[in-house]
Amino acid sequence: MSAALATAPLLPRLRDAGAEVVLREQRPVVQHVSLVPAGLLAEARARRDDLIAELLAEANIEAAYLAAERAALITESEHGDPAAPVSHTLPPSWSDATVEPTAGARCFCCRGASWWCEASEPKGWRCGRCHPPVHLAPGQWRETRT
Repeated sequence: MSAALATAPLLPRLRDAGAEVVLREQRPVVQHVSLVPAGLLAEARARRDDLIAELLAEANIEAAYLAAERAALITESEHGDPAAPVSHTLPPSWSDATVEPTAGARCFCCRGASWWCEASEPKGWRCGRCHPPVHLAPGQWRETRT
């Protein structure tokens, strides 16, 4: 295994291969194993601890996002003006495209306030500064500013 592969994130490569990876009782479980190339599956087994760390980090980012959104909603209701922007941080990307960034949202990595997702078949929102859509042609993505 090359040094580059030894440090490359496993989770996106497994998902790109068509697998679903979840934690069960603090152990990674790879579903749809037949879709995963044998070499990648062997690497996942050898780097089990790395895979667990990636899954836990992803869960922490999602939890931080939900906590920030919840705090923003509570603050808005306390001040009585739901239209008033309340500054809060969000992760640089998340996978639920139906959850749009709210007014006052800032990326917790760069403090940016520009977010984008694909125009058709959105895969989730990303920070425009941390993850610019340079791979997409104009019109293939939509943007919102908070």
